[in-house]
Amino acid sequence: MEKPCEAPQSTINEKTLLVNTAIVGKKPSESSSHSPDNLRTYWWRWIVLCIFALNLAMTNIIWIPSAPIANTIICYYDVSLFWVNSLSEVYMLTYIILLFPAMWMLDKYGLRLSVMLGAGFDAAGAALKLAGTGSNFFWLLMFGQSLASLSNVFIWTAAPLLSEVWFPPKERATATAIGGAIAPQLGILLGLGLTPFIVHSDLNLQFAVCGNTTNPPYASPGETKEWSDFIFSRLLYFNIGVAALGLIVFILTIFWFCDAPPTPPSISRKLESEHKQSTGFQQFKEFLITTLGAFKNVYFVLYMIVAAIIIAVAGSVVSVINEVVHPYFPDYDEEIGYLGITAQATSILSMFVAGRVLDWTKAFYAVNLVVCILSVICVTLFAVLILFQDNFYLLYIPFVFLGLSMASFQAVAYEYAIEMTYPLPEGTSSGLINSGSQILSIITISFVGHFADKSVDNVPVGLWFMVGLTSLGCLITIFVRPELKRVKIDKK
Repeated sequence: MEKPCEAPQSTINEKTLLVNTAIVGKKPSESSSHSPDNLRTYWWRWIVLCIFALNLAMTNIIWIPSAPIANTIICYYDVSLFWVNSLSEVYMLTYIILLFPAMWMLDKYGLRLSVMLGAGFDAAGAALKLAGTGSNFFWLLMFGQSLASLSNVFIWTAAPLLSEVWFPPKERATATAIGGAIAPQLGILLGLGLTPFIVHSDLNLQFAVCGNTTNPPYASPGETKEWSDFIFSRLLYFNIGVAALGLIVFILTIFWFCDAPPTPPSISRKLESEHKQSTGFQQFKEFLITTLGAFKNVYFVLYMIVAAIIIAVAGSVVSVINEVVHPYFPDYDEEIGYLGITAQATSILSMFVAGRVLDWTKAFYAVNLVVCILSVICVTLFAVLILFQDNFYLLYIPFVFLGLSMASFQAVAYEYAIEMTYPLPEGTSSGLINSGSQILSIITISFVGHFADKSVDNVPVGLWFMVGLTSLGCLITIFVRPELKRVKIDKK
């Protein structure tokens, strides 16, 4: 039986994997009869996009599930809030450390190898987390999470490149929205939604076993064992499901994910492919020069700051949702997780709409400005409603705004960054955008989590810190209005 993806073709001009008859729908002789100048799209692009989206969703399912049940994890594993937050922060740390090697590998070897590595790390990490389900094996849980975090840097960076390689200009922003923004949000949605649903317990019993900062535990040894055994069984069900899903996605990637079509879908992609003439060390040297050259683009540097702020604050709100909201609404422990679910659910629709609007209008500046203004409204309203402690269910309002604005920002950011840095490799511009957001996410989560952990009276400091950051990002956005280089090339 033939595989959908053939072995890599070693040509100087393009680093591609030729797609065989089953994918292209043409015999090899028919494909080669076309002129190299022809631009074509292939139906297999949607299969490739779906598998990529599954990988990125899988990465986020593994990343976020501890956030809505942070109090349960702290008590069950007998660890501090610092270690629970570290389960999230390790993803950001490994992304920063491995960003440049991952960008170079993506540029040199293409999509397939990077996505295969990411799928493998996800599957292995999920298996180790399954082995670390026992209450004495937090170190194994942390090791599995760290291993899975390696997938983030290899897969997340590749989303805009996949859109450029496989999709025509009229579909690129939509493909980036689906693969690079909707897929991770869907993964976060599942991670946030399934853990409170599967890993739940009687709150009175949990309070008796775990206590809090002012009340020590008072449960009997029998009650403690009963609670611990119940949490073990629920975590086991969840981890088995995640590990099985990780293995399925890895198998799909191995057999059905292809690197590139035989002919490019756009003029900009064709010119970019033909530009890559060097090999070996010279290619690595050129990669470093072009990457560092991106920082000479003032608009791109400013936009990196904006993207870092919006993406970091959005991720921080989701990551620290439990420790920020729970002190003010202690009776809504299970419902807190559904706030994040609301944001992710609304973001999926808004991301798709944002991608389609960009494909139709190319109005990058206007869409960015609207998203940033909505982000300021979202974070400010969240802070005000938390501090007034009036009605828990009013918090759903800012989380709807979070989904409509901040969570959908990535769908816009990747494409806008590529437009202002073309012909810089797509993985490089998106990688630099992501790296800034990861650095600021670590700072923001640590800052907000530190004050929330000390005392409920210090929570407002973290909230207003996020409001100030978002307002700064919105202000900078006003001055970011670059030339749309790739759009200009494709129009010609």
